[in-house]
Amino acid sequence: MSTNEWAKPSLPSLAKHVADLLGLDTKAKATAAPWTPASGTPLAIAVYRSDRKSMAALAVLEFGLAAALGASLSRIPAGVAAEAVRARKLPENVVDNLREVFNISASLLTAKDHPHVVFDQLYVVPPNPPQEVLTLLMKPAWRLDAEVEIQNYGAGKFSFRLAAPEPK
Repeated sequence: MSTNEWAKPSLPSLAKHVADLLGLDTKAKATAAPWTPASGTPLAIAVYRSDRKSMAALAVLEFGLAAALGASLSRIPAGVAAEAVRARKLPENVVDNLREVFNISASLLTAKDHPHVVFDQLYVVPPNPPQEVLTLLMKPAWRLDAEVEIQNYGAGKFSFRLAAPEPK
């Protein structure tokens, strides 16, 4: 029997996925409380959509984790990631790497008997993304909040936010 609910990734699957993708030791632990970024906080937000083009999920990363994740994929020196955080601007090669990570990470949101989900768009905030994204950021139907640490690159908060199920 199929469902109209999105697949829900687990904390262990997130840590294993990132470690396998990067080839680096990666730790993920649940945050002590639900994480909601403060207004104006620099972030990276990946948008995932169903085959029917409805918004399915967001992956939300603190800016430092976004820099670390993007840099570590192709072994850009950790100092470049640290400088990007100081400057509050991700280099284009780091942004390109993040898009690739998020594209591959759609597999965490896809499971048998669940709607198919694909990576659609990356927003590096600020500036603010569209209202549809902000609404899901603030009012998800389900969420997984974690602190993720990537060996030699740093740590930061990560959140999957899932939308309400698609109508059948």
